[in-house]
Amino acid sequence: MNINISNPAIDSSGKIYICANKSIYSLNPDGTLYNKFNIIENVSTSDPAISKDGIIYFTSEDHILYAYYLNGTLKWKFHALGYLGSSIIGNDGTIYFVALCENNNGGKDCCLYAVGNNKTEPSSPINLKAYSGNNYVLLDWSQPSLFGDYYLLKYKIYRGMSSGKEEVLNLIEINNTQYLDKNVLNGHIYFYYITAENNYGESMPSNEVEAIPDSTNIDIEKPNIEIEYPYNNSLLNSKEIMVQGIASDNVAIIEVDLSIDGRCWFLANGTENWHAKLNLTNGKNTIFVRAIDPAGNVEISNVNIVYKKNVNRTNLSTQFIDIIIFIIIFFICLMFYAYSFNKKKLRNE
Repeated sequence: MNINISNPAIDSSGKIYICANKSIYSLNPDGTLYNKFNIIENVSTSDPAISKDGIIYFTSEDHILYAYYLNGTLKWKFHALGYLGSSIIGNDGTIYFVALCENNNGGKDCCLYAVGNNKTEPSSPINLKAYSGNNYVLLDWSQPSLFGDYYLLKYKIYRGMSSGKEEVLNLIEINNTQYLDKNVLNGHIYFYYITAENNYGESMPSNEVEAIPDSTNIDIEKPNIEIEYPYNNSLLNSKEIMVQGIASDNVAIIEVDLSIDGRCWFLANGTENWHAKLNLTNGKNTIFVRAIDPAGNVEISNVNIVYKKNVNRTNLSTQFIDIIIFIIIFFICLMFYAYSFNKKKLRNE
């Protein structure tokens, strides 16, 4: 198994970022894991570069310059020619990298790319798909390949009863790439497309899809969910941990939730690849996760871990030294007192 690990890059807060195969790891300055997110494509990566506004850039073996927000969201990607070197960032925010390309004579040319950030609306969401079932339609898509020069703000869901006649149905948060429409009737045909918005404007529509909800299409198959970290029966000394794992379903995963006690649940980030931060209590903890599909089927998994607080050895050492110093001073004072007392007694005699 070949493992490709980049050199690190450090952001303005001191966090360390490392590219390794299809993931980017961020570490706290003390070396503990802060976050991990998967790169969309399974590619080996170059050394990352981080801009002042919190964008991480890297090139890859698939001839693409990627720009990711530090929370793991793809901002845009730029297709280049040839084999790409690592990227650097100029004072004005321009990203530079070198590419080795074949010329018309069969030789190699070295090209310098300079890629800037244009203030544009995002490109269209990619690969919109529709899954229908009993009184529901599930939409699933991929993020735009180009976000423009601003963060994405929201997706707009358009729906209509005939092609080309769609109207805005709903607005959803940008961290979702799925939408479950339960306000539908079995046997009716529905047409959908979606757009993405940033501060500069709205993208062009995605591809159009159609779906017919069907009462006979009843899904009874449960999803699968797995916790990849932390491992079962782990002994941890960090109170805040990043729980992460994978989930799958024969149709789709619409939600992954976590719980530390099996009663109070909260939403994780992501679905098929998910993660969430948890604060542990001292002693034994049981972490529960559940995956839900469009039909409402649920699967739950759990791991048992033990959290023990770190003993602050620095404080203990300081206290121990203070005690030793106190004892030494006490004995010195005691010896001085005994010497003075004996000397005075001899004078009296």
